[in-house]
Amino acid sequence: MMRRHLPLLPILLALPFLFGAKGCGDPADCALLRAQLELAKASGNVEAITAVQDRIIAAGGCPVPVEPPHPPPTPPPEKHEPVCAPPDLVTGCWHQPPGEEWQFIPAPAPEPTPTPGCSIDGPVGALLPKMTILGEEVNKAILAAYGCDGGRCVVNDSRFAVQRKIIEQLKKQGLCAGQHDPGTGPDDYGTDEIAVSRSTSDVREGYHIAEGPARGPITLLLSPQAARPAYLPAGAPPPEDPTPPPPSGSCGNPLPPKVWTTATLPDGWGENEIGKPRWLIECVPHGNVIDCTAKVAPQACGYCASIDMALMPDGVQPRCGCPVRKEGSPERGPCEIYLTGGMRLEAEEGSGAMCSFAHGNQFQFEPNGGNCRLCSIADPRVCGGWF
Repeated sequence: MMRRHLPLLPILLALPFLFGAKGCGDPADCALLRAQLELAKASGNVEAITAVQDRIIAAGGCPVPVEPPHPPPTPPPEKHEPVCAPPDLVTGCWHQPPGEEWQFIPAPAPEPTPTPGCSIDGPVGALLPKMTILGEEVNKAILAAYGCDGGRCVVNDSRFAVQRKIIEQLKKQGLCAGQHDPGTGPDDYGTDEIAVSRSTSDVREGYHIAEGPARGPITLLLSPQAARPAYLPAGAPPPEDPTPPPPSGSCGNPLPPKVWTTATLPDGWGENEIGKPRWLIECVPHGNVIDCTAKVAPQACGYCASIDMALMPDGVQPRCGCPVRKEGSPERGPCEIYLTGGMRLEAEEGSGAMCSFAHGNQFQFEPNGGNCRLCSIADPRVCGGWF
């Protein structure tokens, strides 16, 4: 049943007169006012309570005890949990240095999880020189999958299992990975290399990461040793011919001699030397490239003298083998083309190696495990050494 407030205000205001209240400060008046206040509080009528309080204030000298305010509750002591316990728990916990306040050491933000990569199993397009732009990512995947970060690491997995495990790890790292021919395993492991790329439309780098029998044990190979030629995606247009263009200009006299003739054959040489090359290609490592030079040699003392290269650097010994022109001569390039017909790179038969010119220079190339050499286009009998 709803509680209804009585209209107490007129009654409370009239009470002093009904009971014959006396002047302000009279004990009887004070008792009456206190009784009125209690009655008003019991009724819950705000107006009545306010009216009685105003009369008490107006009465003056009529003490009405006022309850002191309750103090705010004391908050419970802060819990410092968990407490840091090195070496196992050092972040996301509380620590109190001697004589100082408690301090919270936040845990580091977790590294974002990379977006899973894609599969690039299947056929490929044109062959490219080997690349190792993603080599560190390949090494990171091998470390994550097998704990190998260098040296000779041998595992008991089959080659198929090793390749697929590294491929899946590369995908977890946000890259695209696969094989040109993925195989079905365990004996059919497909191609002996994996392909790695940043997207399905990007160049696919090749890596021969697993060496050994089909069923294992397998020796893991890391980049750059594992690098193989790269490929374009299937259907991508082939790259332009990477062979550097021949230099412009022409070679004047004296022309570098190409073959031995009856007139130029040295004394004591057999006639079977007639028609054979009278020049060679000399190659030496120079930093990360192989630097080659076409030289007229041997028995070329007269020719060397005719191009102002008669003496060796010591200034005493005669020079009997020399480049077609001195370094810096404007005829150097044209005379090399006259002699060689241009240069081409040749890969060791059966090696599957990809040989690449370096810096757009037809007399420089990148070494590839002893599987590449530079040869003359005009005379295939003349080649440099294998690098």
